[in-house]
This record gives sequence, structure tokens and C-alpha cells, in this order.
Amino acid sequence: MDFDLSSEQQQVLDMVERISRDHIDPAARKAEAERNVPDSIIRLVYEIGLLWPIPEAHGGNGSIDPLTAALGIEALAYGDPAITFNLASRSHYALLLTALGGDSQQARHLTPLAADPTLPVGIALYEGYGRNPGEYRTSIRRQADGRWIVRGKKHAVAYGVAPTPLVVIGRDEEGQLRAAIVEPSDAGIRIEDDSPLLGLAAHRCATLSFDTPIQEDRLLGNAALPGDQLSRLLSQIRLTSASIALGLAARAVSYASSYAAERPAFGKTIAAFQGPAFMLADSDIRIRAAKLDLIAAISNLDNADPVVLERQVSATVNYACTVANQATRDSLQVLGGHGFITDHPVERWYRAAGGISCLDFDPTITPFSASL
Repeated sequence: MDFDLSSEQQQVLDMVERISRDHIDPAARKAEAERNVPDSIIRLVYEIGLLWPIPEAHGGNGSIDPLTAALGIEALAYGDPAITFNLASRSHYALLLTALGGDSQQARHLTPLAADPTLPVGIALYEGYGRNPGEYRTSIRRQADGRWIVRGKKHAVAYGVAPTPLVVIGRDEEGQLRAAIVEPSDAGIRIEDDSPLLGLAAHRCATLSFDTPIQEDRLLGNAALPGDQLSRLLSQIRLTSASIALGLAARAVSYASSYAAERPAFGKTIAAFQGPAFMLADSDIRIRAAKLDLIAAISNLDNADPVVLERQVSATVNYACTVANQATRDSLQVLGGHGFITDHPVERWYRAAGGISCLDFDPTITPFSASL
């Protein structure tokens, strides 16, 4: 496995890091208070071609490889995880339509998005309770009259309170994964909750329930589409949580390390004491290990068995989220009482680590499992 980045990848990541530092980080507090990502940031990230893999034929920047996208999302999360999660949700909408949508579907939904990337769009994916896609209870099934019906409940749906098109993920009567476009004018869509996610308030979202009949032309792909391709795409999408978790963890450790190097105690900086120094060093090692785990999962997106890949992705996300929770907790402890107040941003990353972990965390899967 080659861990070296190409010159093009490094150029993109350098640009993303500058945007993260100069634009996303300063906007984080206001975005959280207003529960909204500034349009200027959305346009800025779109222009560099990192997200929104819209075909050039529909006015977009074309596709981007999964590794560059994952590392770019990690770099964006270094600025703010909530803003990044919102941007990624938009990208996932475009990814599914680009990979599975027909020409008419892409023309209807991607062309307007390429012209105005600030349009509210998203996907309805997460169900909570640690369910992976193979366990989703949302159904997309054919009825006797030839129509299909989308039925189920989804959490953390981006712009769920706004009149916006969504791509909903579910399973058919044979257990195959399906994706369908649901329009805001469709019947049977109900907002159940729009409370902000812990530490991710800038990502305006809601819990939605569906009992929505649709025509067959709303399916992404066609009625005979096998679920393997969709399963691989969902694995790529789910790895976004790992990228965001690692980005915010690295930022928290970096901030706490700088604080420890400057804060005096008992005649020297607290970084000179083994307690905080070793704790931060351990966090850094775990973050690096989780990043290698993420890269390994990305390398298997195209060739691993979908069932095996789904479980590997769950383990990768679990480990990255576990590392992020521990790293932000340790970073907060290094700041002591200052870590709990909003004068320092560590408390925001600590909350966000918990919020990300709640979305897609299967407690039955651990990084180390017995071979039976």
C-alpha cells in the first residue's frame, strides 16, 4: 500500500488547510449560534473542487478520488467539524446522483446544484442504534400498482426542516439496498425533531419519518440495480465520520499541546511534566494509528466483499470516534478548568466528538475481534 500523496493531492490538501485555518475556524462560533453555514464558505469549498463530485457535463468540477476527499474532509474538520459535516452531506448527495443517477435525474438535480452550490440538499442515511446499512429498517418497496413507497425514520437529515430534495437510503423486500429521490412536495414526510446535534449545531438537520409513495423514475439506477455498488458508495460516505473525528481530534491535541507549552506551573511549563506530556503523546499516536486504519479501509472500497467491507468500515468509524472522544477529553483535562469554558475552543471539539460518535457507532464491533 502506497501512503505517499501525488503532487496534485498535496496541492489540493494545502489549499484546503489554508481555507480551514483562514475561513472555517473563524466562522465556527457564529455558525454554531445561528445553526447555519455561511454561503461564502460553501462557495469557497466548492470552487476548489474537493467536494460535490458533479460531472463536467452538468457544470461541475468532475469526480475526485475517495482518498483525497477523505483527507480533505479531515483537513476541513481541523477548522470546524460541524461546518465540515454540513459540507460533506452536500457532497454525499452529489456523489450518489453522479454514480447512480440517470441523465434526466442528473440534469434535474445536479445542474442547478453546480450553478448554485448553496442550495439545501442532503441524504437521509442514519438510523441510529449502531445500525449499518445492511440492518436498516427503512424500506423502499414496490407496490401492487407499480409505484414504490419509502417508509421509515431517518436521523440527522441535512436541511430536513427546509423544502429540499433528499436521497433516501433503504432496503427493498429482498433486503437489497436502494436509494430514491424524495421531493419536498411529496406526501407523507413528517418532521419529528429538529433539535441541534451535540456539538454539531451548525449542521442544521432534523429527524424525519417517511410514508411516501414515489414513481419508479425516482429510484437511483433502475429497478434491477444490484445493491453492491450502492453498498460501496455508502461505505465511502460512512467513512466521512472517521475523517471528521480524526480532524477534530488532531486539532484538539495540537491546541492543548500549545497551551501546555506556554502555561507555567510550579516553576516550569506543564508540558515539562510527564503526566500531560505522555497523555498528549499517546493521543497523537492513537490518531495516527486510526488514520492508517482509515486509509486501509479506503483502499478496500473497490475490491473487498461488500459485507466484509461494511464491517471493516464500522470498525474503522468506531475506532476513530473512540480515539476522538479520548483525545478531546485528554486535551480538555490539560487545560483544566479553562477547558470547560468557551474562552477556549476545546470544549466545542469535545462536544462534537460525542455528536459524531452518536451518528454511526456500533457498540458490538471493536477494533480487535476474536477469529472464530
